[in-house]
Amino acid sequence: MDKQKNLAINPKDFQAYRDIFEQNVVAKGAIAGILGKMQLISTKPCRLAKSDFAKHMGLEFVHPIAIAIDYYGLTKRSTGCRSVIETNGMQELLIVYFASIKISHINFLKRDLLVDFVDFKEEVIRLRKFNKSE
Repeated sequence: MDKQKNLAINPKDFQAYRDIFEQNVVAKGAIAGILGKMQLISTKPCRLAKSDFAKHMGLEFVHPIAIAIDYYGLTKRSTGCRSVIETNGMQELLIVYFASIKISHINFLKRDLLVDFVDFKEEVIRLRKFNKSE
C-alpha cells in the first residue's frame, strides 16, 4: 500500500504528521522569518470553519506565539492568537500560506518531514475537495 492510501485510511498518521509539521515547519519557519508575512485577517471564523475539511485540519494548533496558517482558504490559528485577537473585525497576524511552503523550506527546517510532505500535501488537497465554483 502506498503512503497516500495510508494517510487516507489512517487519520491518526495524518493528524500526527500535521501536528509535527505545524510546530516544526510552520511555527518555526514563521518565527525565523523564513515563512509567512504580516497581514490583516478576519477575526471571524472563515467560511470553511464548519466543513469536513476543518474537522480534519482543526481550527487551532498549540503554540504560544500568535501565528496563523492558511490551508487553501481555511485559516487555522495558534493558541497564542487568543490573547491578541479582538472579537469582531480584523487583526494583523503573521500568516503562513500552506501553498507557499516549498520543499527547500522543509529541508531547512525539519528534514525528516521531507519524505512524507508530498503525500501530506496531496492528502490536504484531497480533503479540501476543491470544486469548480471556487
